Amino acid sequence: MQPDLRTGIENMLLRCGGLRPGQSVLIVTEVEDGGYYGAGLAEAVAEVAGALGLAATIRREPFTARAAPAVRWRTISSS
Repeated sequence: MQPDLRTGIENMLLRCGGLRPGQSVLIVTEVEDGGYYGAGLAEAVAEVAGALGLAATIRREPFTARAAPAVRWRTISSS
């Protein structure tokens, strides 16, 4: 993994997300052939999260501009 990517993910999880070792993080991403996010990005986030002592779960959802708010709400309300 590129050092800049790892640094960015660490910043996102620790500083922006305020997460601490022992906590859980849910990574919601599109289905693998969705074409919006870069392939392997969710896995990279999960890898760095694990190295930081976080329990990471990846959830794949279909992505459309219309469905995005509903997916976020469903994910938040079921967490």
